[in-house]
Amino acid sequence: MQNNIVISSKVEWRAAISFERYELRGSYSILFFLGPVPEDPGIWEIAPDLISKEVVFESLTGGPSHLRNMVERGSVELNDGIIKHSGLAHLTPETVVPYLTKNFHWRVIWANHESG
Repeated sequence: MQNNIVISSKVEWRAAISFERYELRGSYSILFFLGPVPEDPGIWEIAPDLISKEVVFESLTGGPSHLRNMVERGSVELNDGIIKHSGLAHLTPETVVPYLTKNFHWRVIWANHESG
């Protein structure tokens, strides 16, 4: 009897994000793109190269004083977007890092859809 062990590894690409939650005062979204960002902020949220969006709902007063310097941390999963937009055959650092350096972008848009 022969035992075959298959080890599978998947490289997971993520962008770490951190921001002061109350710094901008008001509700806004942070948009993440893989590819060109349209010049018109009015179409950012429907752009074909948009891969993720982080929405922050806040009051115009900037939140409670004891939380004003609170830092939010999270991450954006990039694998699906890289596979969909890049045409790369492998998700190795040698291929992905240059791709992300050239194509990964982010923008902030206010709840009223003005860019910031």
